[in-house]
Amino acid sequence: MNGKSVIGAVALMVSLTSSAMVSAQSIAETAVKKSNEVIDAVIEAYGGAKTISGLNIVSMDNISETAAVGQSRKPGPPFDRDKTKGSTYIDYEKKIFVTRAAGTGGGNKFDVGNIINGDEGFNINHLAGFVTPQEQPDFNNASGPFVRVTTPLLVKQLQERRHTSHWLGVAEVDGKPHDVITLVMEVGPGLSLYFDQESRRLNKAERILPPFGVVEYRFRRHKDIGGTSFNTDFELLLNGDHNLDRKLANIKVNKAQADITDLPADALVNEPVGPDAMSTTTLDEGVFLIGANGAYSLFVEMEDSVFAAGATGGVSTRIEELRKSVPEKPIKQALLTHHHSDHVPGAADFVAAEATLLTVAENEGVVRAAAGEKAKIEFVADGHRIADKSQTVIIRNIGPTPHTENLLVVYLPKQGIVFEADHFSLPRNGTLPAPSNNARALAAAVKDWEFDTLVGAHSSATASKKDLLGVAGDKMSMH
Repeated sequence: MNGKSVIGAVALMVSLTSSAMVSAQSIAETAVKKSNEVIDAVIEAYGGAKTISGLNIVSMDNISETAAVGQSRKPGPPFDRDKTKGSTYIDYEKKIFVTRAAGTGGGNKFDVGNIINGDEGFNINHLAGFVTPQEQPDFNNASGPFVRVTTPLLVKQLQERRHTSHWLGVAEVDGKPHDVITLVMEVGPGLSLYFDQESRRLNKAERILPPFGVVEYRFRRHKDIGGTSFNTDFELLLNGDHNLDRKLANIKVNKAQADITDLPADALVNEPVGPDAMSTTTLDEGVFLIGANGAYSLFVEMEDSVFAAGATGGVSTRIEELRKSVPEKPIKQALLTHHHSDHVPGAADFVAAEATLLTVAENEGVVRAAAGEKAKIEFVADGHRIADKSQTVIIRNIGPTPHTENLLVVYLPKQGIVFEADHFSLPRNGTLPAPSNNARALAAAVKDWEFDTLVGAHSSATASKKDLLGVAGDKMSMH
């Protein structure tokens, strides 16, 4: 948002009245009335109500280049850049949503897809040759990210959900005045949509997405297709930093594809994966893996305190769960595995619990931004040891890896347990992941360690050393 923008209550009050006082009722009424006027004009500009309501099937291909803001190997710029090719198909009437994306990211190659077909849903890993049924497929949830970056589909949402919309005011975008309208979709945070007052085209959208911040979408090029206007590219910015460029091609409207929901003929069908509810897994006496929704922490009960590792979001609820097993001992140290944006949000919760944060010096800026300037931080080197009469915790820095320059891994030699993040993604149905550069890096680092149990920051599942070495694909001997 630039300094010339005039958004919110100030702009609204100025537009409503020259007096200093205006009733809340008149503000609300005017916001809704003005919103409806703008939406009517926008729908007309996008081909009219009949065209928008008849926009049932949309398919397209895309090529993306991503600046890995908060996900690069190093904490700061220049950020790593990754390329992806993909395709998307949506059918509103039949509740079909199909997407596929292949490329590189986070040190790995990937080729994955998602199929929603009414009440059925499947996740597809084309590299591994696996199909995993979804226990609770959700058309709106799956298609939401696509709708949010496709301008006529956002207009379709406005047409159907105008009762959720308000006019916020006028903002300048690229030197031109734009009306700002809110939209609350079925799933996800509300959007602010910026429509050019002259052309009525949607040129910008933004939303607040905790814990990441302000997500901004820019639509710079448009083309008339199927009686309406489609954006042929979009740019995504995260807190003002350039994050992604995507070019769209082969856009088709209301062209059904009969085989679009067919599963790969030679794929292995796994057991379905259900909701990831809060759980505690006791790995050994006094050693707990606790978490939910793909965010987990390791807790080790020491003589007089608790050691923790893993600072993905939701640490406060995991601490509450820990208290069912360890009611009183304070958390003394909390290890942050690496600097990525999804692995630091829980730092503030550990600080609130009066824990000292353990990290590497290179990541201090990221950690302080997440935890606050008053956080107690200790820098640790490879081989850092925390021990008492009951437990021994060894912290190993196995970086650099293809994923990050520094990766702090927890090794419990007494129990034969290793806790890592992002290098060995193990689905909760127990299916081993496809071979990857990250798994090979982890395997090379730990192949001489004595352990039987491997756990991670994104799953409640456990694996073995044999599993890891097998997936790594290298001829490594077991020790």
